[in-house]
Amino acid sequence: MHQLWAKPRDDFGVRFLYEQVPIPHFSYHVASAYDREKTKTLLSEIASRMKPFTVKTGGLGIFTGAQPVLFVNVARSPEMARLHDTLWPALAALSEEAQPYYQPTAWMPHITLAQGDLSHEKLQEVLHWLGGQNFFWTFEVNTLTMIEWTGMRNEVHQFKFNGANGS
Repeated sequence: MHQLWAKPRDDFGVRFLYEQVPIPHFSYHVASAYDREKTKTLLSEIASRMKPFTVKTGGLGIFTGAQPVLFVNVARSPEMARLHDTLWPALAALSEEAQPYYQPTAWMPHITLAQGDLSHEKLQEVLHWLGGQNFFWTFEVNTLTMIEWTGMRNEVHQFKFNGANGS
């Protein structure tokens, strides 16, 4: 995944995503600000009750507009939906200006491949290369991650699942 994630940066000069976000991921919640310590405590508590689960991907998608976003679709499994339903209201209470695209009724789980400086011309080039790739994957989700912009760089806080029964 890391090699595929880096291809738009290395071969097509689409760098914005890779300079802003340190790891491939899918997001459950995005907001302009969080209560840092309370959010870390919450994620640690939820992760301690979760057991790993499996998700599948299914092809590519594009969020259209002036600045398109290219992504890998992630199928919403029942376990993923339950976790999202747990996380959303708890994180909403600890955040400011939550992005409505991530609400449970609107959420489209995905792994972003390119965004920000992805022009329509570059999108065509990247799609031409990606056309020969397989995007039907199965992988285990075993961690919650908080990616926090500190003003200078992103800090990554990870919370491994270690519950026996799931949430």
